[in-house]
Amino acid sequence: MGAGASSKAAESREQMIKVIKNLRDVAEPLTFIVDQGGGSFRAYIFSGLKQVIRIKSVNAWETLMDKSTLARYGENIGSDLINKADGTFNDYSTISADKYQYVFDCLATSYENAFLELCKTTKIAPESISNKRIVRQTGKIRTVLHSQKEKGNTDNFDKWNSEFEKRLGAGYDYKLLSNQDEAMLESSAFFELNDDVDDTFIGVGMGSSSTQVYGNYSKGHYCLFNSFCGVKASKDKPTKEVSEWVNDFSALFKPIFRVKKQNTIVLLNAIGYIFIKTTLPDYEGKEDFMAQLKAAEKIRPPDLLKWITAYAAAVEGDSDHAWSSNLLLGLAQTLASIPQCKWVYCERKGDVGESLDFSTSWSKYLILKRLRAKIRQEATIKAPTGRYTKEEREGYKQQIRKLQTYIIGNATRVLTLKQVQALSCDKWDKKILAGGKTPQQRFQELKDEEGVITQDQWEENYSVIASLRNSETPVESAPATTTAAAWADS
Repeated sequence: MGAGASSKAAESREQMIKVIKNLRDVAEPLTFIVDQGGGSFRAYIFSGLKQVIRIKSVNAWETLMDKSTLARYGENIGSDLINKADGTFNDYSTISADKYQYVFDCLATSYENAFLELCKTTKIAPESISNKRIVRQTGKIRTVLHSQKEKGNTDNFDKWNSEFEKRLGAGYDYKLLSNQDEAMLESSAFFELNDDVDDTFIGVGMGSSSTQVYGNYSKGHYCLFNSFCGVKASKDKPTKEVSEWVNDFSALFKPIFRVKKQNTIVLLNAIGYIFIKTTLPDYEGKEDFMAQLKAAEKIRPPDLLKWITAYAAAVEGDSDHAWSSNLLLGLAQTLASIPQCKWVYCERKGDVGESLDFSTSWSKYLILKRLRAKIRQEATIKAPTGRYTKEEREGYKQQIRKLQTYIIGNATRVLTLKQVQALSCDKWDKKILAGGKTPQQRFQELKDEEGVITQDQWEENYSVIASLRNSETPVESAPATTTAAAWADS
């Protein structure tokens, strides 16, 4: 077991259970997630809340999609699922319910291929993925089916969900998200995944076709949304006038302020692409605006309105700026009209800068929910009583060895402070390492800018505690052969 868990003092039942609990707390499970939109999907593998790898269907459809299932789709639907010019999905939201199976076959096959491709690339064995594979779907099919359901006709909604779940199989957790579902997930992520976000903030997720706003107060998270208030111009519709934008944004933003302390709005996601337009022409105040926008500084709404008004005047009559100038002017006018709104953070994209450091990842939030549920479940498990046998002790030791191997050989190939501390157990501040160093001291010497050490650094410096080289399991396959057992007793 190594010095971290094999001392005599650590071999009582209570101490062994404590070691196992501490190791489980940092043995981050691997999760496979698919975010299926209308035009494409993204598939991820997470280790805990850390993204290990991602693949986009739009860039890899020829690898992920099965040719025979695509052919059957085309034969039965009368059109191709994939737009080969850009790799996106063509709209399938209006096909008849008796042909849903051809969509399911294409998507389910591509998810499986994405799963195997990500596992292969990261050298993670498929059986290492300890949770059900998560699929969440939005896009036009969501709008069509949820709209029918809201009007009292659930036939197509029920058929889509039941048959897609059946096609995916018991190993998947699938849900066709409503706008409300999506907005609440983003709201929860915004307030629970960002340490600097408190109840003074209002989050605004502005997508290509819809906008969600979310707040938080004593009663919890809440949200509002507009499924048709997106930042992407519609090819078949005229440019929205400023007054229309003001009406749409006012209906979203004004009711979201519910307590006096709320004073800061954060504009996120696709709105950043619209702000890029403001970098192109010359106008009064541009230098000051660009300085604050690029530095991701909070901006006073009256200042934002002043600069956007100047931008809109500079591009008046220019069709290339009609959509962006009207949208931004309607947005700025709305924010300036809300006395409670004192500050605005504006999203960055492209040459303006990296995206704002605020997470609204529903993927991470779903994982966080699962981890919390697991902790609650473990808290209800009572420790065994009665005589403490040699067999029970050996069983604990085996669990500890498997958890040690899993943590050291995790898919990220790095170890955090909490992981090293848990592995070191009661030796964290004991001088057990070469040169008379404690595990704590050595970690401080080795950690990088991200506050982690590499797997190789562990092996070189901490092998007296536990080592993959001393494990019965080879390094590359360590997660594959230990994960199921390490979590089976959770």
